[in-house]
Amino acid sequence: MTLALTLPRPDTKLRFALTRGELGKWLDTLPVGNAPEAARCLVQQLSAINRTSLGAPYRVELAELFCSKLEAILPALEAELAQATLPLTGKRRAIATVADEALAELTYAYMSALASLSASLIPFGVRRRLQRPVLQAMRALARRLTVGYRVYAPRPATAWQDLHLLHRLASKHGIAETPIAGSAETPSSVYRNALLLAFAQPHKLMHGEVDRILAYLAAFGDRSILVYRFPKVLTIRLMPDRISSTGKPPGRDSSREHLARFVA
Repeated sequence: MTLALTLPRPDTKLRFALTRGELGKWLDTLPVGNAPEAARCLVQQLSAINRTSLGAPYRVELAELFCSKLEAILPALEAELAQATLPLTGKRRAIATVADEALAELTYAYMSALASLSASLIPFGVRRRLQRPVLQAMRALARRLTVGYRVYAPRPATAWQDLHLLHRLASKHGIAETPIAGSAETPSSVYRNALLLAFAQPHKLMHGEVDRILAYLAAFGDRSILVYRFPKVLTIRLMPDRISSTGKPPGRDSSREHLARFVA
């Protein structure tokens, strides 16, 4: 199985030489209170990892360590960008750049692991070993796209190509609807919400509307499903409300209608 994912070129000038224990201690020293600086430090280490020859299991393990730390840092960067208006100040432009770079390198970390796994896997145990890196790579890609939408930046050149390939890989191995431990997201739900947000043409939206749509998707995204009409044609169908015996929560109809208008 050969994957045509976007991967960084190896660089002999870069070398990652920390053990897992040393990396854990180094991550604990990052200035989490200074999110931009912490993100820059993570980018430097991830860049070295992604351009160094490492085994697939170790790559996944390292990616998970970095992902955990980025999850603690990114909300502060995203909150800053959510308040940004054009033209961007120098500070916010730097924040947008480092957030994009951090998510790009995290994506490369998981996709590099997938490329190594695809070259070495035997049929037994394929689903279990692919599940986490596929979902995490898709989550990082979708989040990277959203960072760009918030500041009206051009979308990364191969982001959608990689998202399509990753979802196809998940579907092929029967893990598209399977969440990982500790998360309700699946490859299909990440893919679906990324598509719905893109259908809203975020570069044409007013300031703040991207986050409004993200809130709608979090609440009502599962009311839409991916539909394969032909082998190579994928559409999304918005499903009607299912009324429970306790009735609908206040505001559900109006929010669902707003979401439908955005993605129509």
